[in-house]
Amino acid sequence: MSTSVRAALVTCAAANIATLVSAPQAHAQTRAAPPSRVAEASAGQASLAALADEARWRLRATVGVWYPSASGDTRFGPAAGAGDLEIQGLLDLDDNEPTFAGDLALFIEERWLVHLSAFDFATESATSASEPFSVNGTAFAAGTGLASDFGVTGLSAAGGYDFFGNIYERVHPRGRESGHHIDTRVHLLAAVRGVNVDHRLAVTGGPTVRFDEWAAAIGGGARVGIGIGPDFAGRHRWDVDLLITYALGGSSDADLAVFDLAFGIHYTIVDHFALVFGYRHTDIDLDAEDAEQPYRFDGRLAGLFFGAELKF
Repeated sequence: MSTSVRAALVTCAAANIATLVSAPQAHAQTRAAPPSRVAEASAGQASLAALADEARWRLRATVGVWYPSASGDTRFGPAAGAGDLEIQGLLDLDDNEPTFAGDLALFIEERWLVHLSAFDFATESATSASEPFSVNGTAFAAGTGLASDFGVTGLSAAGGYDFFGNIYERVHPRGRESGHHIDTRVHLLAAVRGVNVDHRLAVTGGPTVRFDEWAAAIGGGARVGIGIGPDFAGRHRWDVDLLITYALGGSSDADLAVFDLAFGIHYTIVDHFALVFGYRHTDIDLDAEDAEQPYRFDGRLAGLFFGAELKF
């Protein structure tokens, strides 16, 4: 065999050995994921975890102006010796007054709800009595001058649970697959209500009387909410809320019954910020027959609400 042939055979054998040695290393390199892809996967998992945490806690903070008018009857003195004074007619206290009102709603894991609300209403009037009336058992003729300062402050704390889940998805199981992002929920609530009525009445040629007292009540109700849009805090999201509660209670010398209704339409114009338009109605029956100054207010505040809302 010639020298050139032997050299060729040796070269070919060396090349085959090198191929066999390098093949497992190349296979291992193809199986190992690049560091960049590992980092991307970790970031994706972190993002999903953050989204899950965000979905568990959702917050709406609403501040606005309520324009209620007052109506109903009030009375200074015991029932046996004093007549009712009409809020709208005799006392002329029915003007719409801009009133601060605010709400805070915390949604936990879609099912739990904590709702806080407050308002502070105040109005005044100076008029002449259109008919005879009495205060603390003393009678006064029509035409007697009357000056009133009347205010109501309300505080509410409610907590509840959604036993039904998303009702829309129960009725339309493939709703989200078809692109319909509608969230319909009903929360059953337990509520605690605090009300302060502060009423001062000055009678020309007669007494100046005042009642100012807090009373609390416990009750329950429901909140119905409809959300239209994929993102709770995203732009172009619509939310419609109806909140109804009724509570009974009082204080050491007063009995209290309160009915509340609040309806609102929320439109998210940019991420995390919404405008709110709605209607609110609060019906109060406060009877303080045993107070130092016997008093009764059986009336309501009702009117439109305009506000702004932060959503997280």
